[in-house]
Amino acid sequence: MSEIIGLIGRGVAAPTISLDGLEHMDPDARHAARQVIERFVRAMAKTGAPEEHPFRGATALDLQPADLERLAGELSQAIGAIDALRDGAASCAAQVRQPTPDTLAEVAGLVTLLASLGGAPENAAGQIVQSMLERADDPRLIDALAAGRSWAEARQGADSAFAAPAWNANVGSARSGLVAGRDSFLKRIFGPYRKASADLAGLLTGPLPKKPRERLALIDQLLGGSGASPHPCRG
Repeated sequence: MSEIIGLIGRGVAAPTISLDGLEHMDPDARHAARQVIERFVRAMAKTGAPEEHPFRGATALDLQPADLERLAGELSQAIGAIDALRDGAASCAAQVRQPTPDTLAEVAGLVTLLASLGGAPENAAGQIVQSMLERADDPRLIDALAAGRSWAEARQGADSAFAAPAWNANVGSARSGLVAGRDSFLKRIFGPYRKASADLAGLLTGPLPKKPRERLALIDQLLGGSGASPHPCRG
């Protein structure tokens, strides 16, 4: 009864058993069915939940002795590789003061972290990186890194559209001129729209778009879009 209560507490659905034909089973048939169920229960206790079994979904069930021998060797190599990966991941995690990964997904996350550290500027590879790791839980550092990542992704997506000097250009006034031209045809002729467009054209690697909203979209992309800034750590 306690086991049943535990299953209910874990949200395990009650088994559904068809009752059709049970009234026709004689004692021998019921005994045979009970033995089959008992063998199934023992197998489940030994192998665990089917969805967690490493061979779930395997369809090659008629392997010959030679196949089984080769399989044993391949499995042994796989286990050795997994052990080596686990040991290496644990050592790397300790170096960067991170929890030891227990799953392949966590190992992949650790690899991403190490790749990011490997791309750090040369003069930041020592003391600065170490200082950041020691403050990994600081909310201000987390916010600054998130802002920096957003800006880096925005810049990476826009690098092919803009010349290198564009990232240091002050385009605030150009944006104001483009906004004015977008909202008024006359301001495209007499206002600062034409100068703003010329300034933008000098920052592009390709031709200047014809539509005002497309030009404004390029300015917003240059600024990082959605409130991002080329200087994510500034206030």
